[in-house]
Amino acid sequence: MPFEIRLPEDPSVELSKKALYEFTIQLEKFLGDIVEEQFMPGVMEGVLNAEIELLRSAYYDLVKNVRAFRMIEEGISVADDRTLFTGGLTGPNLRYKLNTLTDSSQEMLELANSTQPTWFGYRPIRKILEYLLKLVNSILGSLQSVIAAANPVLGGAVHAVKELKDFIEAKVGLVNDLG
Repeated sequence: MPFEIRLPEDPSVELSKKALYEFTIQLEKFLGDIVEEQFMPGVMEGVLNAEIELLRSAYYDLVKNVRAFRMIEEGISVADDRTLFTGGLTGPNLRYKLNTLTDSSQEMLELANSTQPTWFGYRPIRKILEYLLKLVNSILGSLQSVIAAANPVLGGAVHAVKELKDFIEAKVGLVNDLG
């Protein structure tokens, strides 16, 4: 499943930070699976086409050279607790975001496993994927603000990952709109 992170009611700041680390790890894997075309075979068919090699190159540059995901983890560790709180990345706010992300991931997998593509192909599953990417965007936007407040360079790493995700989301949206 792309995301599987559940928080209990009113989680502590420490538990919230651990959940954000886990989000970063799962996001790296999720984007990597999309880039390597291992994410739900068939669903992404026709979505990335010619630009897949460019996307792979950009993704692996972020992973290996920039080390963006490790920089995000570092940013979480240096982020001020109060800034995490005001950024909606602790407690009930983070719980809502992560539990919704997990529920949407589950819904997408259940739909993929229970139905065969119809005359309009994988569009319903791609619509959920597009929604999932928008949820990720919300969390990344908050992380970017919070981490940039502690360290602008680390905040830039979040921005770079967010932009890559935005390009994937835009392409999924375009394919959904066209088909």
